[in-house]
Amino acid sequence: MKSRLSQEKINKLLQLNLTQPSFQNKYEFFKKIDALPKGPRFACETVKIVGDILDAHGKRMVEEAELWLWDPVKVVRDLLGRTSLCEATTYAPVKACPGRDQLIRIYDKMWTGDWWYETQAKLPSRATIASVILASDKTQLSTFGGDKTAYPVYLTLRNFTKALKNYKVFHTCMARLLQPLVVAGKHGVPMLCGDGHKQLVFPLLATYCADYLEQCVVACCPENRCAKSTIGRDECGGLKTCWAQDQGSTLDSLWSLGAAKTQAEWREVLDQLKVNSVRAVVEPFWKDLPHCDIFSSLMPNILHQLHKGVFHAHLVAWCDHLMAPGELDHRFMSMASHPDLHHFSKGITAIKQWTGKEQRAMEKVFVGAVAGSVNDEQAMIAARAMVDFIYLAQLPAHTSETLTQLDNCLCDFHHNKSIFVETGIRAHFNIPKLHALVHYPNAILSCGAVDGYPEWFHIEYAKLGYCTSNKRDYQKQMVTWLEQQEAVDFFDTYIHWAQGLSPTAMRDTEGVDQGGEAGDLEEDEDMVVDSAPTLTPFYCRMTFWIAKRPPISGVSVLNIRNHFGVLDLVQSLTNYLSQLATVHLHLGIRTKVSTYETFNIFKRIVLLVPSVSHGFTGPWEDQVQATPCQVPHLLPNLWYKRLFQHNSG
Repeated sequence: MKSRLSQEKINKLLQLNLTQPSFQNKYEFFKKIDALPKGPRFACETVKIVGDILDAHGKRMVEEAELWLWDPVKVVRDLLGRTSLCEATTYAPVKACPGRDQLIRIYDKMWTGDWWYETQAKLPSRATIASVILASDKTQLSTFGGDKTAYPVYLTLRNFTKALKNYKVFHTCMARLLQPLVVAGKHGVPMLCGDGHKQLVFPLLATYCADYLEQCVVACCPENRCAKSTIGRDECGGLKTCWAQDQGSTLDSLWSLGAAKTQAEWREVLDQLKVNSVRAVVEPFWKDLPHCDIFSSLMPNILHQLHKGVFHAHLVAWCDHLMAPGELDHRFMSMASHPDLHHFSKGITAIKQWTGKEQRAMEKVFVGAVAGSVNDEQAMIAARAMVDFIYLAQLPAHTSETLTQLDNCLCDFHHNKSIFVETGIRAHFNIPKLHALVHYPNAILSCGAVDGYPEWFHIEYAKLGYCTSNKRDYQKQMVTWLEQQEAVDFFDTYIHWAQGLSPTAMRDTEGVDQGGEAGDLEEDEDMVVDSAPTLTPFYCRMTFWIAKRPPISGVSVLNIRNHFGVLDLVQSLTNYLSQLATVHLHLGIRTKVSTYETFNIFKRIVLLVPSVSHGFTGPWEDQVQATPCQVPHLLPNLWYKRLFQHNSG
């Protein structure tokens, strides 16, 4: 199921007789899968959407849409009840103030922000908040042809460590989808959690993750306005104080829309809503959700607002205009090779389809690429300030100091952006995505560090399901595929639990970089996870990831000293082994290293450094990379051999 084999290939695999499973073909295999225990089941409902167009009888026309949904309360119950997540579950807010003076406060996870504290005070004593995260985005299912699309809505809880045009269809379907949260959020639901204790849980909508266009749909506002504040569309270009949208006022404006009886009244209300910058949605899905302020729950979107928006769509283009034609391309092509940097061998203008990975790679070297060619100090300060803001916004944990730095970077950009107007590149800066940066510090104070849903969710939960279908009646087949995947995950978790493996041992280690960067250790090599011998206690032990097969093997100490520049290898290794032998006498460690020893040489190792302070629940991934020495007789199988043969000829 997890290998993504087609049903035909599954049949062929079973016919090879390599193993003797309890099933002989794909039909018996899928019967076994369907017999496994499952979580909440999907249900299909037909939702009726009342439009704003009147028919011949003076009644509003009705449209029907198909909605596949899970009961969100059952999903919350299932997530909190998983024993594999009990050690990573938090049930109460925490104020993280490390140090003796406790002057600096850390904001990282949801429970370290102000929203959880403020909402907890509104609930009964001993109540438990299940902070619900929602995310949605229109997804293109068909790749090369067709117009098959889906509108997946993702739900998870932040208790754990680890563009739509039809507004009415969206809000009507979302209202039905989240209907069980209304009663559960008001009165609470007793749930048995993974730690074995029963809690009175209040599932509340805490944050909503979406791109800018989707946020406008959720907030019922035009696409040229801020989805979180009342600032005008011609006032978004600076640091002007903007007041948050009032949910009550928005609902009052929309109530008058539902009270309109005639077409004339309808047009009058629509004109007033346009003046107030409110979209005509009779009943927003969030109107009855308890303890929910939809405008403050809209979280920043780093990918669409920063990487794809402000940086790539605007800052790069502005700086390119200040440089000579083709100069920026030439500088990227002339960049020196480095194992941790992406080399744009054809420049950046030749790339038509950009990914977030490529944009992040360009941010690493952008300031250096434009330095010296943009002959204006203001432009350089603005570019550097914006890149600094992007990097600070991505921190996994924040303090009051980093939030101050975030504000300072934004101020530096706005104080120096006038150069782009003076040179005629921009006439104004009323860009909604640029204005959205003003809301980052408050969003972090309220809900912790910014970490939206990764983009690969669309591939994992929507596109793969569509690819496994026969493209006819694909919605039902996608739902069946998702339920089968869930059943396999449940069974795998149970097997690990029965074998006594901890949740840490169950961690997926298919890639090095969990955040979307290039994470392959070697081109075609597997990875080994191991623990480095150390004198520190077990809870502080450092682990590492390294390739299974070394690119260079059997290299003598003499060659390492002469060609790789490690002159004190024998002495350093002897001292290290002596320290280990002193502590671990029972291991009988040999401390002497001969000059005739041979060693394997690796290009890269990833050190998993344990966290040493609050706010960093997982280990830091510290990559150590080395450019291999270009010695032809040491590297007979590597590509540089051709280089030396060419030079020698």
